[in-house]
Amino acid sequence: MQVFIPNPGRTVSVPVSSPCAATPPSRYPPGDVNPSPLPLCLPAKSSSDMLDYTIRVGDWFDGTGDAIISFSVKGLEGQTGDTPLTLAASFSGSQAVTLILTSGVPKQRYTFTAEITTRMGLVYAVPLTLQINDNTPATPPRSFEVPSVPVDADSFKALIKTLPTSPPAVGELWNNAGGIFIVEAD
Repeated sequence: MQVFIPNPGRTVSVPVSSPCAATPPSRYPPGDVNPSPLPLCLPAKSSSDMLDYTIRVGDWFDGTGDAIISFSVKGLEGQTGDTPLTLAASFSGSQAVTLILTSGVPKQRYTFTAEITTRMGLVYAVPLTLQINDNTPATPPRSFEVPSVPVDADSFKALIKTLPTSPPAVGELWNNAGGIFIVEAD
């Protein structure tokens, strides 16, 4: 079994409401009928870091039974140079998406979007921003692999009993209780 557990310190929740949503349309600045949401600020990273960032949208689904079925990241394509901010891997569960980001130009701020599609057909583009600090020199992108963790059958069965949902079929991703698992055959 392969296991990846996202860092809760780099998890951001998408708020259900914002100051813009509470402002009556007559109070928007002239010509701005529907202001764009401000980007969520992800914790800064160095160019040499390869870190996970989780965007949690579960509060949007309270009481609806809705869930994430797919997502894409837009705005990182078309970068030039040897150290572009790179999406090395990504995972999604029913209420959150996790991005593994690597590289980036020191002292540069990146703005991009996670576009999330739900089971009910809703689409929400979550604007994100990430600052690359200058703690390390510019570093080319790295590849990412979910680490393999040997687990015997009895331990795996015990783990499954503690989690709220069953794992998917062999080879599929399973994002459950803060861990991301890839189920593999023995």
